[in-house]
Amino acid sequence: MNIIICDDDTKSAMFLRSEIVNNFSFDAVVIASEEKCMNDICSQPDMIFINTCSQAIGYKRLIESIKSAEYKTVICLVGESEDDSIKVYRYSCDMFIMKPYTSQEIYHCMDLFELLSKRIKKVFIRTFGNFDVFVNGQPLYFHNAKSKELFALCVDHIGGTVSMEEAVDKLWPGRGLDNNTKKLYRKALQHIKDLSDAHGIGEMVRCVRGGCMANTSIFECDYYLFLKTPYQYSHLLNGKYLSDYSWGEETLARITSIAYSVLDQKRFDLLF
Repeated sequence: MNIIICDDDTKSAMFLRSEIVNNFSFDAVVIASEEKCMNDICSQPDMIFINTCSQAIGYKRLIESIKSAEYKTVICLVGESEDDSIKVYRYSCDMFIMKPYTSQEIYHCMDLFELLSKRIKKVFIRTFGNFDVFVNGQPLYFHNAKSKELFALCVDHIGGTVSMEEAVDKLWPGRGLDNNTKKLYRKALQHIKDLSDAHGIGEMVRCVRGGCMANTSIFECDYYLFLKTPYQYSHLLNGKYLSDYSWGEETLARITSIAYSVLDQKRFDLLF
């Protein structure tokens, strides 16, 4: 789980970060400028503190950007007077903390974050090995095997469009694109939508003209983590990728090539 602190008041931000790091367990707690926050929203932070009183931070634009992403980030606004607390309601944020804050007030915020985060569905996708989808750590069961394979194909495209022709070719090889396979394709898509709705996790797949694509903003994926920072996440590799589906072998070849480069780098690092 990750936290971003968007505050140009260095002393205040460092105190907040220290209290969180020393008393709570998070993968990363970073202090960032508005520009970096805008970029880091794509990395799906679990919580963000935003100073609403700094002239250097366009907090309204930042809040809008966070809310436009389907991944649910808990937003805590930071102010310097009780009058600033109204901004929480004005911009539909989750909580407010006023400077100078105490350790006890930070504890209260984190307790509230824990309660809120339990209501937010965390989706993780495993591609190394067999393809599986987990919601809050529990496996998501696909009643229709072809809908699961279609979703896997979309995940493999990393948010790129999977055309109906490609989907039919991969899922129903040798049958060609006709009325029957079009119906099977649409049925698989509908099942993914129904499954998403039933578990309250947003759109897993988006339909576009002539195809569909994975909504990468609502989930984390071991394959994506590896592509983003291969050196850091090379330990996730097990020599297998989407083992359920033969069409995954092409991507596996690319992953293997990257993995060998990482291995060479690690060997180099051991020497120096």
